[in-house]
Order: sequence, then C-alpha cells, then structure tokens
Amino acid sequence: PPQVPVRIPLCAITGTNGKTTTTRLTGHIMRLAGYQVGMTTTDGIYVDGEQVLKGDMTGPWSARAVLREPTVDCAVLEVARGGIIREGLGFDKANVGCVLNVQSDHLGLGGVNTIEDLARVKRLVVEVVSPDGWAVLNADNEHTRAMQKHVDGSICWFTMNGDDAFVREHIANGGRAVLPEADGKKEVIALYDNGKRHVAAAVRDIPATYDGHARFNVANAIAAVAIGCCMGVALDTIRKGLE
Repeated sequence: PPQVPVRIPLCAITGTNGKTTTTRLTGHIMRLAGYQVGMTTTDGIYVDGEQVLKGDMTGPWSARAVLREPTVDCAVLEVARGGIIREGLGFDKANVGCVLNVQSDHLGLGGVNTIEDLARVKRLVVEVVSPDGWAVLNADNEHTRAMQKHVDGSICWFTMNGDDAFVREHIANGGRAVLPEADGKKEVIALYDNGKRHVAAAVRDIPATYDGHARFNVANAIAAVAIGCCMGVALDTIRKGLE
C-alpha cells in the first residue's frame, strides 16, 4: 500500500578472502540487535540462524530468495564475483557495502583475467550503496582503497595497521575508521567516529581470533565491527556478538 516501507536494512559483503566469516559475524551481530536476519553464504541460506537451503548461495538468486521471505527484516548477503558476472547482484541498493580485499586468486575464470578486472567486478557492491549509506573498505589493499572515488555514500575505513597515515588523516578529519590498538597490556579493536574513540572489543575476548593469533580473523572481526556500526548497531551489541 502507499506510504508503507518496501525496503529492509541490507548489507552486502564481498572480497577475495574472509567473506563467509565476516558475513557470519555480521549476521550474528544483527540477530542480537533484534532483527530477523536472512543471510546468504557459501554454505547456504540462513533465516534467523537456521539453514533453510544448503550449498553455495552467494549469487543473485539467493539474494532474491532472502528478500522475498516475508519474515526477514534484515539482509546480510555474501556476494561472490561469479554471480555478479552471470546476473548482477539481485538487489538495487544497499545500506552498507563492504569490500574486504582484492587478491589474484582464481583469475582467468568468467572473463576476469587481471586483478584490475576483478576489482572492477567487486566494486559494484560499493557502487550501489545509497547516498545515505556506507561503504566499508580495506585501507590496506590498494585496489579497495581506489574504490573510494566510486562511492556515493560515506566511507568507513578499516585497517590492520593502526599507524596508517592515510587512515589517521581520515580520523583527524572526523571520519569513521576501525583498527587494532594497544590498550594497556591488551590489544583492542578501536572505533573512531566524529573525532571520538570507542573500544569495540578486546581481541582476546573474540573466540574466532584464538587470542589474537589468527590475524586473518582479527581482520574479519574489525570489518564486522565497521559493518555493524554502519548498520546502526550499538557497540555493546557488537561486542556481545563478537564474543
């Protein structure tokens, strides 16, 4: 009917590595925030934590299946390049679009022969971010960093290098960024936003990081903090989700 909202909060996550872990972390955070989450991953479609279809569900058909489900009020979608090349995304706009990294795995498939081709495909996820939405980008990867000029919304950078001059300048200008920092004797994930610093979580309290030794999962947790924040979730809820 007229005046009835027809959209639900939607975040799309892509990259060469780390997509499924980051999607699962984000989906769990959004469930704790009170949403009935529809989630697509490389191992299935999940609705409210229950697997409803098994298999690689990272294409546009899977996205449309989640968005057609009437009980779902938040979509967390893992997006792979194969589905984009075949048929696009399956949705037209995202509240948050995240690109974790672009690396030279699986080149030569589907007409994608160079890393620049691959970056152009994955860039679609941030190109569809709404003007009032957020692109979450990895400042440590030259290809994701270059995507900033294709973003209509705001940008939240994440990095594993807390001393990155580019990110620090972004923070100094009031921008949003997430990174690891020493806090006393422990390592924490710090969120900077509008000139203020917030501690999202202690790294050792996040089981997926194995006391911080699994650095790839520290990076995935940092990305999930950035996505959750850009989806409007309170830091306390994000912390509980990671823990």
